[in-house]
Amino acid sequence: MFLYAKQKVFTLRDRFRFFDETEKDVFIVEGKLLSWGKQLTMFDAFGTEVAFIKQKVFSFLPVYFIYMGGREVAVVRQKFSFFRPHFVLDHTGWDVRGDFFNHDYDITVDERLVASVHKRWLSWGDTYEISIVKDEDAALVACIVLCIDCVNAANDAASSSASTSTSN
Repeated sequence: MFLYAKQKVFTLRDRFRFFDETEKDVFIVEGKLLSWGKQLTMFDAFGTEVAFIKQKVFSFLPVYFIYMGGREVAVVRQKFSFFRPHFVLDHTGWDVRGDFFNHDYDITVDERLVASVHKRWLSWGDTYEISIVKDEDAALVACIVLCIDCVNAANDAASSSASTSTSN
């Protein structure tokens, strides 16, 4: 299964659209406008809530909790590393490795591929192409992509403000 994710530009809150090859909506994601840490709600094409993502506010490295059906199904944690970022998912046994700066990474379990994520460059707003091995993993994979996008956006904002403050 292929999914494509597109972040909507020029909105006050985070908004993403996940769609298939025919550009039919699969998931719509909306962020909470004012909250401590990121809070994202994922809906299916019919408007039914599929998942809820909440960021742990006070932690040394980013941590995101993923809830489906009212229960915690995964925790996305960035592991400490000097050279390359590395994410692990508690409760699933899944591992996320790759080039996060260029948005090109794989999700695996026991060395078997679950999904591959690649960013499309030269597009308006963040756009991702996601190849998922099993259709039933689509919602959780989409949540993981959202969590990693949030981490990258926060890192980009931090490095941008750091370079602005050093140039003044």
